[in-house]
Amino acid sequence: MLIDLIRRNAIVYAGYSAGACVLAPDLSGLERIDNINAVANPLTTGLSVLDRPIVPHVRSPGHPETADCDTVAAAYAQAGRPHWALRDGEALVVEDSNSEVLS
Repeated sequence: MLIDLIRRNAIVYAGYSAGACVLAPDLSGLERIDNINAVANPLTTGLSVLDRPIVPHVRSPGHPETADCDTVAAAYAQAGRPHWALRDGEALVVEDSNSEVLS
């Protein structure tokens, strides 16, 4: 229901950190940041609202996960995997087929 509402532009979804990451098609690579073994049967698929992953907290001094997030974003870039690397304080705004990162 949530995915349908988002795609119909009926609601606005806002997520911070993992709340934004779950909008991607899959969560592979992010296990470097959060311990995937913390739960018995972890899900590695996202909601597929976005066409690519978000890596939060990139180049965000003072955030405890910045180094790991920087590493994930660099690995995605090296592999040629499209993604959004967002610093703390930035927001990705998607409306229809347009996307923009705001500071």
